[in-house]
Amino acid sequence: VPSRWFSKTVRAGRILRTCDNNYMTDRVKNVALESTVFKKAFEQFTNHDLDTNDKWPQDFEDEKARGKPKDGGFFVTRSGKPIKAAAKILGLPSRFKWPNVGTKHEAALACAAELPGSVAF
Repeated sequence: VPSRWFSKTVRAGRILRTCDNNYMTDRVKNVALESTVFKKAFEQFTNHDLDTNDKWPQDFEDEKARGKPKDGGFFVTRSGKPIKAAAKILGLPSRFKWPNVGTKHEAALACAAELPGSVAF
């Protein structure tokens, strides 16, 4: 899969679609992965003490986040620029079987298998 094709497809929403109406994508857009801004955003996103039923709590400090899902993956370019955050992976074939694991594991495997140079963790 040529990287230009992937970038065009991702931006068109054909493979990645945000769960939260672009809240996290907008929050980390143009933010370096090693920055304290990204670190805080990622820690808050993954902190289960800061969610209610897998959503941002209604009393969260950023009103734009309140009630939105805290789910999905983060996708970053090779140069470290976030492309999408809190994104669902859609339409990738599942060429491999991974018994006794959940949806997120299968999606990560499909992503790593189909997108050259990708890393899933």
